[in-house]
Amino acid sequence: MGLPDDTYLFGRVISTAARWTLAEGSETTNLVYVFSHRSASKAMPDRAHLRSDQLLIPPQLINRLGWTRGYFETVGHLAFADGEVLPVHCFEQGSGRSPRWFDEHANELCEPVSPVGVWGGGNYKTLEDEVCRALGIPVATDE
Repeated sequence: MGLPDDTYLFGRVISTAARWTLAEGSETTNLVYVFSHRSASKAMPDRAHLRSDQLLIPPQLINRLGWTRGYFETVGHLAFADGEVLPVHCFEQGSGRSPRWFDEHANELCEPVSPVGVWGGGNYKTLEDEVCRALGIPVATDE
């Protein structure tokens, strides 16, 4: 992800088989991480910057539009090593009312497990909005 200061952030697809709906037969979605490391280059960063303790924002559930529309660029492929994937992914449903928590397979969790993402189907724009908020960059409006 290119930033206004001409640096780049990196993300990683953790799963292409996540679900965000409770209905059987729901479509799969992507579970992705965005890391806090910035680089002046698009070259894949060192593995130390791709660990689960280096997240900029909580894990996100997003569709494939970022890739099909050319907003996301794949810069490499790596097998997962120890410490690179959280043991539990947690997403909150129902802010403002009695919350419930689910993992990326739509299994309900008894309690929140940090870091907690938002339960729902996101896309490249919701991902961008989360990154902007985390970095203090104004969120672009759709006009």
